[in-house]
Amino acid sequence: MTAARERGIWLPAMLRIEIRERVADGRTTEFPVPVLDVLATLRQIITGELDQTGLAQLLPPPPPGARRALPPAPPPADLDAAPAPGDWPDPSSSAQDFADQILAAVTRAEVTRLARQAKAAGVADDVVFGPPAGDPAAAHIEQFLSEFGNARWSLLPAGT
Repeated sequence: MTAARERGIWLPAMLRIEIRERVADGRTTEFPVPVLDVLATLRQIITGELDQTGLAQLLPPPPPGARRALPPAPPPADLDAAPAPGDWPDPSSSAQDFADQILAAVTRAEVTRLARQAKAAGVADDVVFGPPAGDPAAAHIEQFLSEFGNARWSLLPAGT
C-alpha cells in the first residue's frame, strides 16, 4: 500500500463494521470495529495495472433506482462566444441602443444574447448613459456598456 500511495494510485477498498465479542468476568460484550478491506490484489498494485484505471472506474455501480442529489447544472454563459447564426446585431445599433434593450431585459438569457450582439457589433466597450448597476430606479450615469450589462445580469434571477 505504501508503494501505491507514493505513486499516487487510488486503491479500491470497502469500509465495513464488524461486530466482535469480548468475554470478561464471565460476561460477553459486543463492540463494533471498523474494518477496511483493500479490494486490489498485490499483483495489481505491483504491476501498475491500477495506474491506468481512473478513480471513476474504482467506484461501485450506483444502486438500482438511485437518484441524483441535484439536477445537472446548466453550462455557464459564455459572453465571449460569437452570437448564434441569425442572432447578429442590427448594424445601425449603437451602444446606447443595446443599453436600453439590456435595461428592458427580464431574463439573464436576454442580457447574455444582447451582450454577445454588442460585442459582435464592436460597441461593448463604448460608454453609455444609464443607471448604475443596471438598477432602473437609480439615477443615470456614464459607464461602459459591458459593465452595465454585467451589472444588469447580476440583478436578474438565476435560471432566467
